Amino acid sequence: MIQQLKKLAYRLSRKTEKQTENDGFLSYAGEWHSLTLGLSVGGSSAITGTPEIAATVAMVALGYKGASAMPNVGKKKEKASVVGEIQREPWYATGGVVLGFVGGLLISHM
Repeated sequence: MIQQLKKLAYRLSRKTEKQTENDGFLSYAGEWHSLTLGLSVGGSSAITGTPEIAATVAMVALGYKGASAMPNVGKKKEKASVVGEIQREPWYATGGVVLGFVGGLLISHM
């Protein structure tokens, strides 16, 4: 059990997929970060009734580069930020937003 937890911690701490022996679904930290960001934003935007927040994450994931709204997009220091995570793994973030939004709608309408 301890060995499995150590392997999971090692895998989740890698900055790139090349640094892991796994190459697939949720194989390194960036994929986990993008998915959890998408899930949390999607769920909270559905529960609060503000789909604009979810749309913003989807826009960033799909390549929106509004310089006036996000002046640091594309700069080197931004690579470790939330925007950088979403841009590096856009499909995980977008999928998380969709799943989170649906889950939030289900929760809010119960």
